[in-house]
Amino acid sequence: MIKVRFAAIEDAQAISDICSQAWKKAYAQLYSNEYISKVIDDFYNVERITEECKESSKDWYGYIVAYDGNDILGCIGGTCDNEVGFIYVLYVKPDLKGIGIGSALLDFLTEYQIENYLISRQEVYVTTGNTRGIPFYLKHGFKLQEVIPNWIDENEGTKNKYSRLV
Repeated sequence: MIKVRFAAIEDAQAISDICSQAWKKAYAQLYSNEYISKVIDDFYNVERITEECKESSKDWYGYIVAYDGNDILGCIGGTCDNEVGFIYVLYVKPDLKGIGIGSALLDFLTEYQIENYLISRQEVYVTTGNTRGIPFYLKHGFKLQEVIPNWIDENEGTKNKYSRLV
């Protein structure tokens, strides 16, 4: 049975593995190998994730994980500003897509943001052409707001900004 909770420091390696695997799978056709490696090295290394698992504030809640027994299945993370909740990361083990893990994570984060920060809207940026992420967010009521340059590297495509009322 899938359960959801805030991540512990001991989950950092599993979170790193899931984010790295999912990033490679989702973006292999959209980004250069060099860019994929850079993002994984910069954002999904165990040291950084360990530190981010220690943090819990309005600026970063820490990671939230879906799990079954001792197995971490996916993760989500975000923050908020005023009445807007942001989703910064949402990844599930690539071989477990489509069984409700992402939805369980999104529901948990949404409830947390509403109850603790009184958000009325959520936003997420998804890479243009991401055939895994875009349908997921559309299914959950997000609507495309704008397309912007990739803020990490403008030579590496564009991002779609999606939002929904909650």
